[in-house]
Amino acid sequence: MSSNNNTITIGCLHFDMVTNHAFYSGNDLSLSPKEFALLFLLAQAEGKMLSAQHLFERVWKKPFEEGNSTLKVHIFNLKKKLAAVADEILIESYENEGYCLVKI
Repeated sequence: MSSNNNTITIGCLHFDMVTNHAFYSGNDLSLSPKEFALLFLLAQAEGKMLSAQHLFERVWKKPFEEGNSTLKVHIFNLKKKLAAVADEILIESYENEGYCLVKI
């Protein structure tokens, strides 16, 4: 991971912390603010699974509720945007547990 005052690079991912834009290999991912926050958290923990509860509570800043599909929908959309620019699956889902950004 490398960073300067406004940008952070993790593997092929580049995060502009001022504009909240994320890029994969130079391609703008056009993420929503929640998608940006999710991807940044996953990238910081690259290769480690983060629980759905941890991700939800960090991004939405409220308690996690079982059965709430908000996180799943956002992860689905994030995976779709990453698939448009990457040749491999970048986010793995662990049913009823959490998500992991594979090593990039």
